[in-house]
Amino acid sequence: MPSVPQLRRVIDRFKEAKATILQRWVSYETAESVLKRHGIETDFFIRQYASGVYDYFEMVIRGEMQIGDCPVMAELLEYLKDNEVTSDELFMLCSHFRRAMVDISYELGVNSQEVYDEISYVFDLNFSGVLKRYTETIYQKEREIERNVKLLEEYRRAIDESAIVAKTDAQGTITYANAKLTRICGYSQEELVGSPHTLLYHPDMPGNFFNRLAAAIGEEGVFKGTIKGRAKDEHTFYIDTTVVPITDTHSAVTEYMAISYEVTDLVVAKEEAIAAGEAKEYFLSNMSHEIRTPLNAILGFVALLKDEAQTVKDRRYLDIIYSSGENLLSIINDILDFSKLRSGEFTVEPAPFNLHSTISHTLELFVPSVNQQHLTLTSFIDPRIPYELIADPLRIQQVISNLLSNAIKFTPPGGEITVEAFYTEGRISISVIDTGIGIAAKDQQYIFDPFSQARNEDLPGAGGTGLGLSISAQLVRHMGGEITLHSHPGIGSTFTFTLPVIVGDETRPLLTDLECIRKHRLALYCPEQKFDTMAASLVRYLQSFGVKIKSVEVLDGSYDLLFFSEHCVGEAQRKALLAEGSPKVALMDAPYDTYENISGVTPLVMPLYCSKLQEVIETALMGDTEPEPRADTAGVRFNAHLLVAEDNEANQELIGTLLGNLGVSYEIVGNGAEALKRMRTEHYDLVLMDEQMPVMNGRDAVQAMRHIENREGRQHLPIIALTANVLGGIEQRRIYDDFLGKPIRMATLISSLERFIPRAEDAAAEETAPETVLPEHEELREILQVTEAQLQMLLGVYREKMQSSFEELKAAIDAEDLKQVTLLAHSIKGSSSNFRFDSMTKLAEKMEWEARAGNTALDYTGMLGSMRGCFNAFIGEGS
Repeated sequence: MPSVPQLRRVIDRFKEAKATILQRWVSYETAESVLKRHGIETDFFIRQYASGVYDYFEMVIRGEMQIGDCPVMAELLEYLKDNEVTSDELFMLCSHFRRAMVDISYELGVNSQEVYDEISYVFDLNFSGVLKRYTETIYQKEREIERNVKLLEEYRRAIDESAIVAKTDAQGTITYANAKLTRICGYSQEELVGSPHTLLYHPDMPGNFFNRLAAAIGEEGVFKGTIKGRAKDEHTFYIDTTVVPITDTHSAVTEYMAISYEVTDLVVAKEEAIAAGEAKEYFLSNMSHEIRTPLNAILGFVALLKDEAQTVKDRRYLDIIYSSGENLLSIINDILDFSKLRSGEFTVEPAPFNLHSTISHTLELFVPSVNQQHLTLTSFIDPRIPYELIADPLRIQQVISNLLSNAIKFTPPGGEITVEAFYTEGRISISVIDTGIGIAAKDQQYIFDPFSQARNEDLPGAGGTGLGLSISAQLVRHMGGEITLHSHPGIGSTFTFTLPVIVGDETRPLLTDLECIRKHRLALYCPEQKFDTMAASLVRYLQSFGVKIKSVEVLDGSYDLLFFSEHCVGEAQRKALLAEGSPKVALMDAPYDTYENISGVTPLVMPLYCSKLQEVIETALMGDTEPEPRADTAGVRFNAHLLVAEDNEANQELIGTLLGNLGVSYEIVGNGAEALKRMRTEHYDLVLMDEQMPVMNGRDAVQAMRHIENREGRQHLPIIALTANVLGGIEQRRIYDDFLGKPIRMATLISSLERFIPRAEDAAAEETAPETVLPEHEELREILQVTEAQLQMLLGVYREKMQSSFEELKAAIDAEDLKQVTLLAHSIKGSSSNFRFDSMTKLAEKMEWEARAGNTALDYTGMLGSMRGCFNAFIGEGS
């Protein structure tokens, strides 16, 4: 402990002046310059170090601490060790603390020779300890530097042996090149050092590469990339390089160091693989096109031969050829799609569409295949999905079709397939679930790879290209979505894909007038508590509608409508059902004719979707499922005057002929506006009103007629709707008195007229001479109840109408006027259905459905060609 009696006596005075001492210390010019040179702020120095130095000095004087081991000075030296502070600077910094103490002693009036000597004595001893610690710190730093230098040298040797190393200055001049670089490029170190870095670049490299490199380093602190180089002998090489900057003490870039590895073999192999892949894609695409052209011709002529085949054996052989050709065409189409996806030709084309319609239409297309394989197809399309979405409906339908085809292929007879669809926060989720053979875990990771297919010996006929799932996965990814698989061998598989969609502007509800259904008591007949997937699908939909349905095991009549599953009832239970008087709906997995001629039972064939279920329930509740009357209509007459609103000429002639045979007088107009005009000025006993007409449609015309009746107090005028949709909605049932479905049958027309017009008394059939009836017309004449001459006249009008309609339809297709296409296809469908021309009716119905949905991708021109072919074949048969 130092002997400092004078300082100990006045130390309290110094303590009072601590703040002044510290401020005086850092304010001396020399001390301030040292701090400034090393970037140390005075306030920081006082707070972090100077205050602690003073406290240590005071404790030494008071005898509370040993001199020469100031912990705060140790912290200061540790802080300054990377600032390269010199011993002279350290002495100046410490000595000015002594100077501040001495100066303050004069200001406090405690100065004396003894006080000065004691301050100097304590300082000298203290600085001696500081200097010793400083020397030890510098020594340790030197040893650390030596170790790091040695370590860096080892690193350099290791890198030189394994990597290409080069350095350039800030301007891009090479300053270092290791031996590995000289071996690759063929230049010596003497030739490289001092040369611009561009010496090694291939002419294919962009001229501004060095600027881009510097910019990348400036933004991210490093550059990584592949450089194409040219050696001294002009051969090409490639290197993967990492470039980092070397900076000075002021963070300015002085050099760039590049560490690289040669990848010439890898790049060449990649280029060769890409070239081979492009050649393969070109071959596949070209080959597919070349094969598809003659195959379309083959299928077309086989279809014509099928119509002309004379024997059952010939037709069977032609069916096999046609089916095989269709399978081959499907494979080729897969290859084409795959080639387009791989080559980048595929584009996503978003458009407004209705997901409910898209899925339900797709499901119906697969019903024949499902029935042929003896499978049950169910679905749940969430009614809460927005009515209009914007995405690529054609590609979505393609993915669903691929997944359904896959499920059908790998599900044994008796199995079940379910399609589910939901919408959540801007994304749709669609799943195809089957009870098939499942996919082994080892195969699942490859299932979306092209030409990959899980193998199973139990289904030897499940062949194909192995492209369907790969195409589906690529389509989903192109649309911004993802596809997943969950599968268990022997249990089944679930494929789910999700896609981003935009909700469109059309926001009308999917289902209307559900209150009419909710007010009825619905029940599900579950004898012995049997409950299958068809029943489950029904209940799930009804619950989503907010419609209650109870389960019953006893037929007690406590319901307005009874559902039952065909698979859950035995023969005795079926007899009891049919004997019970309530209207019923039979859930069926295929369109069997079990209940075709049974009154009170409406078949509901899987798969279910919202519109189908609503229509069937409404039909069953309305009692429209009774078989069409087949009573003898000969001699039936009515004394009545009717107004007919129908724009289709062929339909006008047909209705006129039928009404004429019934002794009814009539007037025919071509649109709703003309019908409304006639209704105001003329008297009619009944109106037959087509729904879809130009100028004013049937519904608007009827609403206007009802308004006139109410306003003027007129007698109620019966109005019967002529429509292909006999179900009608609630609003339609309010304004129409009845529905007469197309195609029109004489028996149903009579039945409908009898509800509002009494038959003429003493009506007798006119005596007519026997006529020659062509065999192919016999069934049609029987249905329409017309003579052969009348039928020939009607067919003549139909021919003229179709030829005119085809030209109008072609013009609408060429103009891409889908609204007009919809109207014309609907008109063709109606005309054709009246003559039971099923193939034409189905083609027109598909075109109408697609055009109404806004499907711009459909080949309407090709469909028109098919319609013309069907028409020509039909006319040929009827001539």
